[in-house]
Amino acid sequence: FLMNPTMKKCKTRIAIDELGLFFEPDIAIANSKYTADNISAFVKTRTEIIYPSADPARFRDIDEKSARSKLLSEFNLNADTFIFIMVGRIQEWKGQDIVISAFKRMPNNDKATLFIVGEYSFDKDKIYFNQLKEMVQGNDNIYMTGYRDDIPQIIMGSEAVIHATITTEPFGLVLIEAMLAGKPVVASSAGGPGEIIDNNESGILYEPGNINELSHIMSRLIEDNDLRKRLSINSKICVSQKFSIDNSISKLENVISDLID
Repeated sequence: FLMNPTMKKCKTRIAIDELGLFFEPDIAIANSKYTADNISAFVKTRTEIIYPSADPARFRDIDEKSARSKLLSEFNLNADTFIFIMVGRIQEWKGQDIVISAFKRMPNNDKATLFIVGEYSFDKDKIYFNQLKEMVQGNDNIYMTGYRDDIPQIIMGSEAVIHATITTEPFGLVLIEAMLAGKPVVASSAGGPGEIIDNNESGILYEPGNINELSHIMSRLIEDNDLRKRLSINSKICVSQKFSIDNSISKLENVISDLID
């Protein structure tokens, strides 16, 4: 079974430490080394790491130029604007405020547009959501889109994807999806992203919560076309080699086969 160390007790699921009180599994399957280490703290059993995979079919039929044109048209943007996006549920630990602050500090943010894509799911996050809305007021080049059902199209229409969790991220599925789409990714380094990204090769890592560092990286991406091309090429290679569906299936089959034997 797959367990996630950030799970909170609710009506339909139970946290790892509570689950470990009921039974000891034959094997635990983790989505990252960080998750595996957390599982080991509560369940003394064999743990295997099987990374989640990205599905190429989500982007196969999306034309990059058309996706960008759609975004430009929908939000009435200048044709030459550089589009950053951040995709994820609105929660304080996700760090949307970090990205907004970093964007504001960029000396060249007049050349760019930032999209914060996502909605809050729990009442406790509404205060944070409203704080973000206040942060973007008066900024014509920052948009909070709310929930969208066209995430692959938005990713394809962007120039770069930002990840900004301020606490440790168990994995970071949006990162491998963006890399699969050939987009440069920038991510806070704690947890899963540090396992996904080869820093300055398949993406760029920065210290979690470091607004100045993130701002510098984002600013650099706008100006350095060669860097963007290199990250784009390497990100696709990374996903195809490390996070393919075939890889995940093969590793899971091997784990199941070992148990049966």
